[in-house]
Amino acid sequence: MLGKLIKYEWKRSYKVCGALLLFVLAVTLVEIFSFWVLFQGDLDNPASSFATYLEMVTVFGVLLYFLILAGIAFGIVIYIGVLFYRTMFTEEGYLTHTLPVKAWQLLVSKLTVGSLWYLVSMAVIVLSIVGFGFSMVLLGVQAMDVENSWELFQEGWKDVWELLSGILGKVSLLDVLIFIVANIIACVSMMMRIFGAVTLAQLSSKYRAVLAIVYYFAITLAASLLRSVLSFPFSSMMYADFQAEGLVELLTPSQIFNLVFEGVIAAVLYALSHYIVSRKLSLE
Repeated sequence: MLGKLIKYEWKRSYKVCGALLLFVLAVTLVEIFSFWVLFQGDLDNPASSFATYLEMVTVFGVLLYFLILAGIAFGIVIYIGVLFYRTMFTEEGYLTHTLPVKAWQLLVSKLTVGSLWYLVSMAVIVLSIVGFGFSMVLLGVQAMDVENSWELFQEGWKDVWELLSGILGKVSLLDVLIFIVANIIACVSMMMRIFGAVTLAQLSSKYRAVLAIVYYFAITLAASLLRSVLSFPFSSMMYADFQAEGLVELLTPSQIFNLVFEGVIAAVLYALSHYIVSRKLSLE
């Protein structure tokens, strides 16, 4: 039954989330095209082909591009939170809670799909930024009025690739697994903060939407303060770990602490949400 719930949650959310991620692709292509148009002009002569105006528009476009990416990432999180609220605590929730499933199955299915969308959105945004940056380098090389500019770019890229290969060559399978687990835990913890805030707000009979926002920021602030206090013993190890093991070594005391801390936060919020849904459920 859990698999069916996950499948249903995916079908319920993929249209909106998928459309937002496709919009990321569209915005990236438009921004790359705007720079392509800019590089086609005579940038050395500001009076030619409205170069100055085009430069201003392009710079504004870059700022707008990053704002849109941030807005889409935020929008997906908000949409998942609203969907959780609608299907659990509104009139639609009556149908949800008549299903022959347990509370933990409802929570796990929504948490699985929400975390997956959050992880996918972060990956798409990172790939968008990398693709945009790489395209700018290529366009810049093509626009350079320097002899053998393309050969210089190839040599520079070769040096960068050798550097990356050297770093990646030191990464073990354990490092990769830790990196994957760390990102999964971060996504789950993020979603549980949203779900936990929404669930806590249902204990009140009024202003639930406002309270959900307040609880979210309260949870985030409390977690940050608690992390600062508890991580103090590890603060002296962070710099030593960095010096001793390098950037590619992920299994350090500070990283272990962060993994455990985020996992505990997610577990506590899940247990609290499960208790409220199971024992204190109040639908609108």
